[in-house]
Amino acid sequence: MSESGSKNCPKVTFDNSTLRVGLKAPGWTGTVPDLTKKIVATVTPKSKLSKVSFSIDNSARASYTKDNEEEVGDSVKITFTITGLAATPDGQPTGDASFQAKCSGKVLASCKILVVVPRSQTHAVAAPTIANTCFVSTLFGFTQLSTKCTAIVTITIKDQFNVVLDPIYDNTPVDEIFINTTQNGFFYGNLTTVWVTINIPTGDVLTAGVKLDETFLGRMIQIQGLTLTPAQQASWNAGTLTIGGIDNTMQGKAGGVTGTQKIRVAGWELTNTYDRNMQATGGAYGPPVPYTATDT
Repeated sequence: MSESGSKNCPKVTFDNSTLRVGLKAPGWTGTVPDLTKKIVATVTPKSKLSKVSFSIDNSARASYTKDNEEEVGDSVKITFTITGLAATPDGQPTGDASFQAKCSGKVLASCKILVVVPRSQTHAVAAPTIANTCFVSTLFGFTQLSTKCTAIVTITIKDQFNVVLDPIYDNTPVDEIFINTTQNGFFYGNLTTVWVTINIPTGDVLTAGVKLDETFLGRMIQIQGLTLTPAQQASWNAGTLTIGGIDNTMQGKAGGVTGTQKIRVAGWELTNTYDRNMQATGGAYGPPVPYTATDT
């Protein structure tokens, strides 16, 4: 934050020296959290408030509105909202716009404004896990056995300056689509060929530039006439019960799915993509888990 004063001008301070605001992609109509930022100017003494004017020196980059004004002792605190209008160019990491307070043409206080937008991503894939489930239908006389192998992906999203995305984008939906998909084997997975919001069972949302994604393959079978006791059901779920020579429904069934993942945030499609490869190895419950997942 910067400040100044003189005999005829008041002292003005801002509560920030740099503001990072967000922006939806042009033409995108999706819903996002508030991507504006607040800034508070303090003018002292309050009797000289009329001498101060506020402006943004690059009106194409951002705009401002005055929210409220409050007297505090011999000062006036004024709250403004800064709204991004166009993304700061990649070659301007310190910004090309400032919110300024002036008196008689002299800059009394200045705050840099950067309009940051999602641009790129990095991925880190965690070790896989496996889970068996079962459902016994006494009414229809069958048991359904299922296995799902999962690996969580940590996606770190960066802005046009290769900096982790500002928390101004927290809770913004992160969308994905897969192209060039292939499938080998009778598995269900989660490679979508239309834009959808990434939602995983833990309810994770974009936070401080980080979003979790879930890779998985699964397979279910129905065995007519099979009845399991509660103890057997618990053993199946724990991977310690063998039924028909298998302790998970993916055993002996190698194969998987692949595809190229594109991601967008607030309508901004990230410039780099990742090739996802999810494969069932056909092995036993493990360890090792009979599943691999990579993003390259």
